[in-house]
Amino acid sequence: MRQLAAPHVPAGSRIYIVGHSQGAAAATLVHAFLHYAAQSGAGDDLFSLEKKRFALKSYAFAQPKPGNQDFAADFASYTQQDDSAIVVNNNIDPIPQAPMTLQSLGDIVSDLPNRSSLIKVLACLASFSNGSIRLAGRLVEPIVRKDAAGYGPYFQWNRLAASGRNETPDGSLDFLAVGHVYHVYGTPGEPSDAFLQHHAWTYRNLLKSQLNF
Repeated sequence: MRQLAAPHVPAGSRIYIVGHSQGAAAATLVHAFLHYAAQSGAGDDLFSLEKKRFALKSYAFAQPKPGNQDFAADFASYTQQDDSAIVVNNNIDPIPQAPMTLQSLGDIVSDLPNRSSLIKVLACLASFSNGSIRLAGRLVEPIVRKDAAGYGPYFQWNRLAASGRNETPDGSLDFLAVGHVYHVYGTPGEPSDAFLQHHAWTYRNLLKSQLNF
């Protein structure tokens, strides 16, 4: 924060925030933090950034879900109009599926190609998990449909109004992807490497072949 406030960083500079994996979730949170740090208001410029008027741009690759619906809607309100928060996720990378919100353990196990002892244990647990999820789904589906009424997709950010308070119950795993998400589509590879689809170089190859980046 001291470096950003220093005179050698000119006002109006574009600040790039980039991260992969856990760093991708951190990049999203840093983007949100810097946005509000520059808007201290009431003359109380705690971080000396208010007059800097930085243009923020974040790139997140293999982003674990960094926030809940309230956070996602608020983040969209100041990033989607100028498309300043780009997220690239591989559809068969297990990391962007975490924390598990609407998925079961089986969804992640199916994306891990090898058959180590750990994967076999997870698969066994997944069979129980899948049954529990299906039962819970039948019971709560009517409630979920009622609660979801009126919510639009996040690209229609101007129709969303964050509540201004976190109404998510304590202990909830109401997490979801945050930002403008682009998907790349991996193909199963070397079975001995369970996280092949998560590696940064895999993302680089998929970006080049599928999105021409």
